Parts: sequence; C-alpha cells; structure tokens
Amino acid sequence: CSDELCRGIKRLADKHGGGIVTHCCESQDQTVASRRTNRYTDVERLEALGVLGPEMVMIQMGWASPKEIAIAQRYKFKISYTPTTGYRIALGDSTFGHFPELAELGITVALGGNSAMSSNHLDLVRVMGLGAGMMRSTRLNPFIFPPEQMLEMATINAATAIGRQHDLGSIAVGKKADLTLFDTRSSDWRPLLNPLSNLVHSARGGAATVIVDGRVLVSSGKVLTIDERDTLLECQMRGLAIASQSSLDEIGKSHSPSC
Repeated sequence: CSDELCRGIKRLADKHGGGIVTHCCESQDQTVASRRTNRYTDVERLEALGVLGPEMVMIQMGWASPKEIAIAQRYKFKISYTPTTGYRIALGDSTFGHFPELAELGITVALGGNSAMSSNHLDLVRVMGLGAGMMRSTRLNPFIFPPEQMLEMATINAATAIGRQHDLGSIAVGKKADLTLFDTRSSDWRPLLNPLSNLVHSARGGAATVIVDGRVLVSSGKVLTIDERDTLLECQMRGLAIASQSSLDEIGKSHSPSC
C-alpha cells in the first residue's frame, strides 16, 4: 500500500468514525520486504505515516520486533492473533510471536480465524486450543494462556478490538443477547470437571444452540436461517468450478496412490 493510500484510509476512518483493520508483521518475508521498500518495518512505517491509533486492529503480528511491541503499547492498537493461519501456511509465529508478552503488557489481544482460505476452518473453539498450545509449546510452559484467558480473547477482547465492548463480548444487562450453548453430554465434554478447560482443550465448534441478538439461528444443531444442505452442495459445486478454471484441481491433487 502506498503512503498516500495509508493516509487516505486514515482520513476516511476518522471522518466516518470507523476503525482500520490490516494485516501486519505477518511473516519474515513481509518484514524484510517492508524494510527494503520503505526503510521501516510495518508498524514503524505506519507510525511514521501518522496512521496508528487505538481504533486499529493488526491481524497476525507474529513477527513484531521489540520496538514494534513498544509502539503497540504506546498507541494502544489491538491485535488479532490467528494461530491457525500460522500453522496452515507456516508463518513462523509459533516460534517468533510474542502474544503472551503482548497480553501481559496490557495490549488487547483477540483471537481470529483470518479466513477459511488460509486457516482451512473458522472454528473459534479449535482456534482457542491451538492458540494456547502453540505458545505453551514454544515457551515450554503449560500454564501460559489458561482457558479463562483464551475465552476472554475470543469474546470480550474481540469485542474491544472492534470497539463494541459496550454491547458485545460478555453476558451483561444491556448488552446484546449473543449466546452459544454446547451439549456437554458428548464425548468431548466427558469427564466434565472444569467446563472452560473442556471447551478450550477438548471441544470443537458446532454448538447445539446459537443465539445472536436474541434471535435463535441454530437449534439442536440445525441451522434455521438457510437450507444448510443446499448451501453446502452449492459450495462444493462452486469450489470445483473455481479449482478447474484456475488449474488448482491439478495443483492440489494428492500424490498418494490410494486417493
């Protein structure tokens, strides 16, 4: 993005009272390219352009330098930690990311799935488990990112990241009735000793009931707003067509003789 584009986006966001979401410090290649092109790393460049502020969400940030972490603390922008993308396309943020440290410094770290294309799924329950395990493994510390903190990152921190903490992100009087109910009688939840531990460490998405702003969208595992079977069939047909037209069907073929 050119300097002019970055500044223009900031002007529009300020004019309309909106936030800015951008990918940042995503990989080693991106960091090197930014230095070669602009003499700055990503966050340093945005600071020099006068774009940074608390209304910004930086997606990924797995290659943030110590200086960029200090800048994040100073400007109070928010961070979307996307562990499934790091795993899926080998970004290296499991080794070089400082997400526990960012959270300890008081920086808002939320959880995200980035996109189905680069994460393969948008299951936030699995994202919680992977996000905790990724950091524990590299720190050799099983107590980093406990279940309570992971749930906060997926809920109230996510609401804070988009400036909606006053009406989203937690169960409280005056907030929107956004609720997700799980059937704890399934094998994922047994034995049920600590529900939060089960949710983060052994469960998966696919809640029994989903309520958004008081409206029931999923009941007993069935989607009520669309014909799920027809929608998934259409997804398959479109996916095959896109893969064929772009030659991805050949590129993505398995080399296993059994497939």
